[in-house]
Amino acid sequence: MHYNKTNKKINKIRLNDENGKFIGIFSLNEAILKSEQLRLDLVEINSNVIPPIFKLMNYGKFLYNKKKLIKKNKKNHKIIQTKEIKLRAVTNDNDYNIKINKIIKFLNNNNKIKILIKFKGREIIHKDLGLNILNRIKKKICEDLKIANIEIFSKNIENNQLFMLLTPK
Repeated sequence: MHYNKTNKKINKIRLNDENGKFIGIFSLNEAILKSEQLRLDLVEINSNVIPPIFKLMNYGKFLYNKKKLIKKNKKNHKIIQTKEIKLRAVTNDNDYNIKINKIIKFLNNNNKIKILIKFKGREIIHKDLGLNILNRIKKKICEDLKIANIEIFSKNIENNQLFMLLTPK
C-alpha cells in the first residue's frame, strides 16, 4: 500500500474512486480502511481545498502509465541538430563540391546547417568572394532540395567571418 502525502491531522476528506467519481466524505481512518479493503492506494490529489481530495488508485500502475507516456513523447519528439560547415574565401572547386555533397547529406537527414566562411589576414578586404561562395551554395542547394529558410548574416564581418543558415522543410 502506498500512502502519498498523508497528513494525520486531517479529520475529513473527499474520496474519489479510480475513475474520478465522487464517493463521499469520509474520515481519514475510514478512507484508509476502504483503500485496504479494495487493495488500492490512497493518494492525495488536492490539498488546497477543504476538505482535501483523495483518490483510490493503483499507484504503481499510475506511475507505470506516466513513465510510458513520457517515453512515448520522447520517441515522437524530433531532434534537429545544427551542423556546421567551414569554408574559406579561396576554396578550391573540388573542396567546394565535397562541402556541397556534405550539405545535401545533412539536409536529407533534416539537420539545420550553418555554413561559415572564415577570412584570414587581409582576405577580409575581399568579403565579396565570401558572399559569392554563399550565393553559389544557395543556388546549388535550391536547385536540388526544398529549403524552408535561408539566411545570410554579414554582421559578424568584424569577426572575420560570414555565415549562412539553412533550414530544411
